[in-house]
This record gives sequence, structure tokens and C-alpha cells, in this order.
Amino acid sequence: MKRIHPYILILLICLLFAADSSFGSEESAMTNVKVVEVVPRTLRVFKSYIGHLKPQNRVIVRSETSGTIEKITFEEGEKVSFGEELVHISTNELALRKVIAETNFDQAVSDYQVERKLYFNSPTGCQENSPCESMHVDLKTIRLQADLAKADYQHAHSELKIQEQLFAKNMTSSASYESFRTTAEMKRITWQQAELSFQQAKIRDLSRLENYQHVVKINEVNLKLASLQLNKSKVKAPFGGVVTKKMAQLGGFIQNGTDLLEVMDISSVMVRISIPEKEMQYAAVGKRVSVKLDALPGEAFQGKIKTLGLEADLRCRCFPADILIGNSHQKLLPGMMARVEMLAKSDSHQIIVPRHAVLERQRGTVVFVVKDEKAVQVPVVIGDMIGEDVSIKEGLKFGDRLIIVGQNLLANQDPVNVVNQNQKLAQK
Repeated sequence: MKRIHPYILILLICLLFAADSSFGSEESAMTNVKVVEVVPRTLRVFKSYIGHLKPQNRVIVRSETSGTIEKITFEEGEKVSFGEELVHISTNELALRKVIAETNFDQAVSDYQVERKLYFNSPTGCQENSPCESMHVDLKTIRLQADLAKADYQHAHSELKIQEQLFAKNMTSSASYESFRTTAEMKRITWQQAELSFQQAKIRDLSRLENYQHVVKINEVNLKLASLQLNKSKVKAPFGGVVTKKMAQLGGFIQNGTDLLEVMDISSVMVRISIPEKEMQYAAVGKRVSVKLDALPGEAFQGKIKTLGLEADLRCRCFPADILIGNSHQKLLPGMMARVEMLAKSDSHQIIVPRHAVLERQRGTVVFVVKDEKAVQVPVVIGDMIGEDVSIKEGLKFGDRLIIVGQNLLANQDPVNVVNQNQKLAQK
């Protein structure tokens, strides 16, 4: 039997294949595709940032006085409450100093009140602080002496007037008249000296009362200082939280400003992120954001922007922002990496299609839609990228049947066979 040459065999096979292809050409020319109907969707564009968690409040508590640590009421890792006493520094000594200051103050007040009563020993019918003249007991004696001197002068002056009349009528001698005039002048001088002594005594007594009052004020200040020093010796928690570091040692002598402990509050935590200057238009204080952590996969936490920086970092043209997140469950710990998503814009009635349905051709970006059982190539203008989807600004309209499977095999006006019907793009 004669062998068939291999080239002849290949040629026969090709001829048979070509004949079979021409026999079913009409059916094989149609491409199977899947389509979806273009419907209105809401466009939500999110901006993502990466940061790390930090406590809302963290402070190193330092001493405000020098002395010996007499008492420590906490251990590292313990929870403390706002205002709770944590360390005592020479508290016993300062408590005694306050007692001494209180005693001195009480004594000064008592002395002042006694002197005040003496000074304001008013005449019958006069009340304290009344416009009538008030005076000390010794001052009253001097006042009485001045009044007596005045009465003597008035009496001598009256007798002098009588002598002047008698002398004018030559009824008395010149020597007698001069004697009465000299006596009246002496009485006047005595009265003026008594008045001057009274005024000096009055000023002296008032000054003495004011001195007692000044002593009261000085002791009052000393008491306040002693109370302040005593309060400073009792170191208290500035807020509720957890003691993360303990530096104080019982019995040690410390100076003013020595570090004693560190307190951290994680009832809320912060995320520090950097927002590019072009995206600052979407950020605002109080705006809510979503936060996810690599350490807690599958969970999302709600936060809000607490602060926005007013000056950009010139190295990256970014603005700092702090995100506040509630942490009552204590699951969020400082140092954890956080991914923040912020809604940049949300527009309804937008056309959004799968990114793989959009093709790059020589003449630009296109999609294929089905019209009259044929694939029609439509030029489009794309907008924002949203995950696996893309928004279409121009080219498509609601109700179009967009080809999402098989479009890579098509040319314009190719006949197609739709293998699915009445499917619409769903809102994600």
C-alpha cells in the first residue's frame, strides 16, 4: 500500500475544516455576550489614609514641691480615677505647718476684734460705723481734757469782754485789764494744745488698729500658702486612666519637678493622618469617618475629625488631622496601624459600570452596547475610579444594554447572542 505524503494529509485536513466552517458560517459569526442594563446609581468616592493610634490623653505627672515620698497608693498598670491621691510628699510636716498657720491666723483675728471693740466704743446712741465720732477709752479721756480746756478758755474770754467794757468806762485799772487778757490768752493756748494732743492720739489709735488689721491679712496669706503647699504635697491623678509608668520610690527625697508617674487615658483614642492639600476640600472638623485596623480584621469603627492642621508639611504638601474614636471596649491600643476612609463626595443618579467593561482602543476609550442584536461601539468619557467600578461622564445613558462579558472579542456592528436577559447593575 502506498504511503500518503504528510504534506498532502495536512492539506486534505485543512480543506475539510474550511468546508465545515463555510457550512455553519452564519451561526458561528455570532458572539455570545452578557449584558446589564444601565440604571441610576449613587456615586460615593472615598479617600483613604494610613495612620496609627495614640491615646487621647497621656501625661507625665511631676512633683510640685520638694520633700520625702511618704506614701504611694498605686502600682504600674492599675486604673486610677480623676482626683485620686497617688503620692504624698512630706505631707505630715506640711500638715503641721498648716495647723500653726491656722493658729496664728485665729489669734490675729481675735486680737484685731478686741482692739476694734476698744476703738469703736461709741457714746450712747451711736452705732459702729455711724457718722458720730468713735474713739478708744484712752482717747475719750484726752477728748474730755480738750473740752475742759475749751470751757476754761470760753469762760476767761467772757470775763475779758466784761473787763474791756469796764476799762473803756474807766471803771477798772489798766493792770487789772491786762491780767484778764493774759489769762484768756493762756487759756486759749492750753485749749489749742489739748485739741492737738487729741488729734495726735486719734491718729495714733487708728494706726494701731490698722496695724492689727495688717497682721490679720499677713496671717491669712500665710495660711493660704500653707494650705497650697499641703495640697501640692498630695499628688493627684489629672484624669481617669491607667498608670503606664511608675518612677516614684517610697522614702526617696525628690526635688520640685521630679517625674513621678505616667498616666494614659484610652477611653478614646486618636488617629493622626496626613491629608494632601488637594483633598483638604473634603475634610471638616466633626466629619465622620470609618476606621479599620489590621489587628482587628473584619471590624470597622466610627470616628470623627477632631482637629485639622492650619499649616502644610512642606515635604509632602499634607495637612495633619486627628481622628477621635470612642474606645469604651478598650480594644483599640496605642501604636496599632489604622486605615481611615473619608467620604469625599456622594452624587445620586450617576452611571457607574464595571472597569473591565471599558476598553482602550486606538481612537480612545469605548464600551459596547447591544442594539438590534448587534454590538455598537460607544466612545465614553470616564470619571472617578471606585474600586472595581468607574463612573461614566459622557457616552452612556440610562437604559442602555452594556456588554460586560465578551466585549474583548467584538468589533463595531458585530452580531451578538445575549445569553442573559433583564439583568441590571446593582448598587454596591
